[in-house]
Amino acid sequence: MGVHRKKPNSFGFSGPMAHQPRGAARFLCRLLKGACLSLRKAASWAYCFAHATLGVRKRRLGVAQPVCRMEQQWWKTCMDKLWRERLSVLELSTMRWSFEDDVIRYRDHGYRAIGVWRDKLSDFGESKGRQLLDELGMSVSSLHWAGGFTGFEGRSHTESLCDALDAVHVASDLQADCLVILAGSRAGHTRSHVRRLLVSALKEIAQQAAALGVQLALEPMHSGCAQNFSFLTNIPETLEVLSSIDQSNLGIVFDCYHMAQDPRVLDWLPEITPQIRLVQCGDSKSIPNGLQNRCLLGHGRVPIAPIIQTIENSGYRGYYEVELLGEDVEEYDYDHLLETSHQTLLRLTC
Repeated sequence: MGVHRKKPNSFGFSGPMAHQPRGAARFLCRLLKGACLSLRKAASWAYCFAHATLGVRKRRLGVAQPVCRMEQQWWKTCMDKLWRERLSVLELSTMRWSFEDDVIRYRDHGYRAIGVWRDKLSDFGESKGRQLLDELGMSVSSLHWAGGFTGFEGRSHTESLCDALDAVHVASDLQADCLVILAGSRAGHTRSHVRRLLVSALKEIAQQAAALGVQLALEPMHSGCAQNFSFLTNIPETLEVLSSIDQSNLGIVFDCYHMAQDPRVLDWLPEITPQIRLVQCGDSKSIPNGLQNRCLLGHGRVPIAPIIQTIENSGYRGYYEVELLGEDVEEYDYDHLLETSHQTLLRLTC
């Protein structure tokens, strides 16, 4: 009796993959798209750097006049384009809109990335969500959120850990730049115990995330509004947690609303910049106390422009994600919030 051989499909696969041509094609398309985007960004940066370096070198040698107006305009256009690609909005800012509305409207207002809220993505459908993002060319600056390892909202440590591991896979599928982690409240525990719970969970999650190429970003919050979300309320304590785990794919979220209330922020910011995986842009008219109350960017007490300049000068090249919520922005419609935030960031930085 002859040996039956499975006939390969049109993609050249045999066996189980033979019955999944669409899945294989989709995987290859996503792979090629990611490679093309990376090459495009790398080429843009290399081109800009080459022009700048050549101009500076020529001027130092005395063989070229100062940069001409055309070259200055070219440089500004190039840098503006690269900067625009790094602006994003967290979906929590437009809570009443659906995931589909968020993706389409953010893009219409000039954003090329989105901070995905897991609940909205789940309601819309993860597979449909990935397809929509691909079709519109939108990147994912972050996936929010996983954590609560201390008994947050009645979930056990094990349940929160399993949920976080699921979130790692979603972040990988979306090619998210990072997965945001919230430690969880003290929930009646001692600080030493909640720290042990957090470190234990992060070690396991970080290993799984590293295997899938996912960056984790642990977010500290201001003590005035962190009670129900995180026992980490300052940068030094958060960095101590990271140092006890020592995983290269584990960093922090720097949310201006939470961490830039310190008047000395510009002094210590360069030192921690290498640990930053995501910058969230938020402003406020007063120190956080109770529910978060963010105002329009540039209308509060947070020095947004100096912070961005300091972080950029210190080597940060990640996303800047707008997060707006609270009484001070409730009177505005979402389109106004998106447009003014985009224009403000461009005006403050370009």
